[in-house]
Amino acid sequence: MRRMRKAFTGVSQSLSPADESRFSCATYKQRTEACGRARRAILRGLWTELPWVTVPDDYVQSDDCLDSLIASLTTRAAAQSLSFRPETSKHPSARREGWIHLPTGLPQP
Repeated sequence: MRRMRKAFTGVSQSLSPADESRFSCATYKQRTEACGRARRAILRGLWTELPWVTVPDDYVQSDDCLDSLIASLTTRAAAQSLSFRPETSKHPSARREGWIHLPTGLPQP
C-alpha cells in the first residue's frame, strides 16, 4: 500500500484529503464513527505492509493506542537505521533538544 509507505518516509499527515472526505473526518483523532473507520483503514494498511505486527482490533477504538503503535514502529525503524539522522552540524542541538526520527523505510521484525 503506497500510502503506508509514504507514512513511513516523512509525510506528516496520516490521511490524504481524498481519504478525509471518504471518511468524513479531518483527523483520525476524533471519537466519531467516521474517524473510527479512518483508524481501521490505517491499521489495515499497517497489517498489509507489516504482517508481523499483531495488535488487538481494539486499537481502532482509541487514537492514543494507534499513536503508540506508530511511535513504537518509528522507534523500531530508527533502531534499524531506517530514519533520517541529524547532519553532523546538527549533532550538538540534537543531543541537547532531541531528534524527531522520520522513517525512511518500513521496520523489520
